[in-house]
Amino acid sequence: MDEIIKILQTNNYVTVDYLAKELDFSPSSIRRDLTLLEKQGRVKRSYGGVEITKSGKNVPFKFRQHQFNKEKTSIAKAAAELVHDGDTIFLDHSSTVQHMANFLLKKKNLRVVTSNLTLAMYLNERGVTVYTVCGKIVETPGVVVGFHLDKSLQQFNIDAAFFSARGLSADGFCVHNYELTALTVRHICDNSNKSVLLCTGNKFDANNPFKSVSLEKIDYFITDLPVSEEIKNNFKNTNYIEAKRSIE
Repeated sequence: MDEIIKILQTNNYVTVDYLAKELDFSPSSIRRDLTLLEKQGRVKRSYGGVEITKSGKNVPFKFRQHQFNKEKTSIAKAAAELVHDGDTIFLDHSSTVQHMANFLLKKKNLRVVTSNLTLAMYLNERGVTVYTVCGKIVETPGVVVGFHLDKSLQQFNIDAAFFSARGLSADGFCVHNYELTALTVRHICDNSNKSVLLCTGNKFDANNPFKSVSLEKIDYFITDLPVSEEIKNNFKNTNYIEAKRSIE
């Protein structure tokens, strides 16, 4: 079990299959160990994976995209309903926004600007017109952030920008683990006609180190859990959408 904790201290979140491969154990053996670790309060299990129990963790994108899939899918579906035929939209590099991809394929004459290289390739292969922004690639499989992104976005008349954050602070600010990511979100909001924040409810009351924008600058806030009345009263110009998860 100590080997599992060591891996989680590096990655914070991993899948069961990843642990089985790295440690050369069967998935069933890994699951038994995870059950014990969860009872000890050292890890938190979710569908298909496990995360270490500490605040402010930075989960790599390759694992983050597998967390809270049902919640992210319901949020992404609600977000896609704000997109109209002929729109030019921006999609950021977050795993939540990436879930919008399949819901956008039915849109006609859509133009997508994105900082997610994997998403760009996926949409392009399915006939969507896609543009990528300039910047620094900071994560596999292709996340672009940085100072050049602002100039890239200024070349487009973006009808709506869809983005996420590592969390939402108690005072209504989007918060992030990295300064460059916070800068990217500021550029997104400054260069779009409409800004849409996608955020799962587990990210509420976060205390990550870098702030980008407050809900005052956000037109739509889409989440899977109710937003507190205090937040709604403090930011009355924001439209709040609670996405309903499909019953399977």
